[in-house]
Amino acid sequence: MPHRLSGAAHRRLAHVDQHRREGSALALHAQDRGRPVPARRPAVHAALRALHGLLGNAPEHAERFFPYYFGIWFDNGLGPRITELARLAIANGTQCQLCLAVRYTAEVGEADVAALPGVDASTLTPAERAVVRFATHFGNDHHQVTAEHFEDLQRHFSDEQITELLLWSAMALGLGRILKVAQLVDDSCPLPARDGSARTETIAAA
Repeated sequence: MPHRLSGAAHRRLAHVDQHRREGSALALHAQDRGRPVPARRPAVHAALRALHGLLGNAPEHAERFFPYYFGIWFDNGLGPRITELARLAIANGTQCQLCLAVRYTAEVGEADVAALPGVDASTLTPAERAVVRFATHFGNDHHQVTAEHFEDLQRHFSDEQITELLLWSAMALGLGRILKVAQLVDDSCPLPARDGSARTETIAAA
């Protein structure tokens, strides 16, 4: 059975498809939320265009991929703030500079982003800290994810929401890996080799 999207997700997907050739997908996301487009817009747009070009090599799969991608992103029961915190926690660990440079919701501020390496900051709720801890280990070393992480998540989220978090974490991490290994990022916003010491510190903080 094909994945069904809400009307809002359908409209957003249609907008992205309409504007993909001019690389304005990120601008549309920002405008929808009343935010200015991030300063690194050219690099982000270049990466989006390159990603569309890559997936264009397998158009039938691309047609199935984007409804799923936008569905798990915008139609989940986690809400935009939790979804964005999970994405940024993964990006903070992998040090994907492109992923770290953009914000997809005004509900996450720079104080929240600064709190991600040490998840006990006062800006995060217990539920948000549980998500950040899980996503940090998921993105850096999944062998570090234990039953305690799931017990912590279960104190705040339903089984459905935890499953959505798993799916979204896999999507956010996987697309970041594609951008890296396929070298789809503009030279003005490089993805550096991961710093081993920084990675260790990030995992230890979680």
